[in-house]
Amino acid sequence: MDLLSTFCSFRELEQASLAEFSSIKGIGKAKTAQIKASIEIGKRLYHEPSPKGPAFASGQDVYNYFYPKMQGLRKRSFTVYCSM
Repeated sequence: MDLLSTFCSFRELEQASLAEFSSIKGIGKAKTAQIKASIEIGKRLYHEPSPKGPAFASGQDVYNYFYPKMQGLRKRSFTVYCSM
């Protein structure tokens, strides 16, 4: 059974009690603790500042940065770089 179909949202999943989790077949105290810990890690990661990457001033800067990382790839790859 899909947990989100039972709890409808991540917020409900986060707020669910041990009893609510235990009512789902195959989920006991240990699995509930893992789920709760995963949600907590996700929340902390969300609030952690992202490291700043390199600043690009030209297309050549982009090429120089990505070429060494992508030159050995055997498949085509599409990379998106977002600047905010």
